[in-house]
Amino acid sequence: MRALFLTLLLAGCASSPTASLQDTNRYSRQDAELDRFLRPDPWYDPAQDPTREVPEPDDPRFDKLYQAMRVPPFQPSIQGYLGVLSINDDSYRVDTNFGDLDESDIDTLPTGGFTLQWPVMGDRFELGFELGSSVAWDNDSETYFRTNPTIIIVDAKNNLFLWDFSVGAHAAFDLTRKARFHGGAGPLIQYGSVDLDFDDDGIDDLDDDGFGTGYYARIGFEYYAYRGHYAGLMARYVDTEVDFDGDIDKLEYEGWQFVFTLTRKF
Repeated sequence: MRALFLTLLLAGCASSPTASLQDTNRYSRQDAELDRFLRPDPWYDPAQDPTREVPEPDDPRFDKLYQAMRVPPFQPSIQGYLGVLSINDDSYRVDTNFGDLDESDIDTLPTGGFTLQWPVMGDRFELGFELGSSVAWDNDSETYFRTNPTIIIVDAKNNLFLWDFSVGAHAAFDLTRKARFHGGAGPLIQYGSVDLDFDDDGIDDLDDDGFGTGYYARIGFEYYAYRGHYAGLMARYVDTEVDFDGDIDKLEYEGWQFVFTLTRKF
């Protein structure tokens, strides 16, 4: 019985689908092949192995390997990002039923989001469309309001939450075999929530939220990292306005998101 078990075990190992496992690891095999041509062995001595072929920089196999490594055209990708939102102080406005914003220490907010990209034409230079979403938030920033009609400055803690959904055009350009620029622009729908906690006990705290519209524009650079993943940096500009129905009338701001990105091509 033991001999039969060992025979079956050895037969199973001998018939294991090695080739199919290698096929599922397409990116790693192509990366290794490409790296072997781009970065030859520094310890290689032609005298020890005169039959080994050393490719020249203009070897046509470079392009073939590059095309094999690239994802087929018109394939979608998803990009996630994380960083900070830097708001232009002059553009940040919160209008209430008793007064307008006079000054705020809001400067940078943590932010994150994602973008789905669909190329529809091109190869090294691709065009398509994209949709995405991002959030940003701030807790307990110091904010001062100028009341009407008497000019009195009141202090408040400002809790802010921002969310946007965007749809726009997408473009990307392969600068080299592994480096690429990308960008996009379009309209967005903005959701905003403001919670004002006044230090003066005679003023009721305000809490309101609403929707508005705006636009965005972005540009970024990324580098091929591993198995269809790209890592890089991106700057995204946002200009938007939110209208409220309650005690807070309006929220306006414009600013830049500076983020780290990770993109996965399917």
